[in-house]
Amino acid sequence: MAILISLVLVIGIAFFAVKTYQDLTQVAQINSQRQNLQGKANFWQAIIDKYDGYKDAYFQKAVLEYNLGQITKAKDDNQKALLLDPNFADAKKLETVLEEK
Repeated sequence: MAILISLVLVIGIAFFAVKTYQDLTQVAQINSQRQNLQGKANFWQAIIDKYDGYKDAYFQKAVLEYNLGQITKAKDDNQKALLLDPNFADAKKLETVLEEK
């Protein structure tokens, strides 16, 4: 009986070890993707800092902020793109998406 209990415990520990490894791998991938998106957002912010009237930079940054889950920042940047060009079709589409958040 003790051998059976030990075997069940070993199998259980092995199962949870594999699951934990998979979860940690997934977290590392998500963090890597997030850092990549943040790096791109920082790039577009540098463009905005240099060329304040560049609507596409605001829009690109808004999309990245949206993907990062930073909805307020995305709305602000998209609004700036629309102020620069009220007929900016892609920014209007993003505004519709952001209004739902």
